[in-house]
Amino acid sequence: MSNPECGDVIKHTGGLRKMRFADSKRQKGKRGGLRVIYYYWISGSQFLLFTVYDKDEMADLTRKQAQILAERLRNELRERHLNEEAKPV
Repeated sequence: MSNPECGDVIKHTGGLRKMRFADSKRQKGKRGGLRVIYYYWISGSQFLLFTVYDKDEMADLTRKQAQILAERLRNELRERHLNEEAKPV
């Protein structure tokens, strides 16, 4: 991904982003294609993929789904932070 910060930030998720991608197998453009939910961890220079879904499955995440993903993001970042602190210098 050339610009990982280009996805729309999803409110109340701690920085998760949503990008739209075309689904060429089903001949769907970006509007009707795939949704990718991810987090770009700048300080770790890593792209964390959370989920991919088709717009035909659901138009958007529910509030509950967004809350669950936000909690998973917090847990992941907490673990990564603890692991960084534990590394010997």
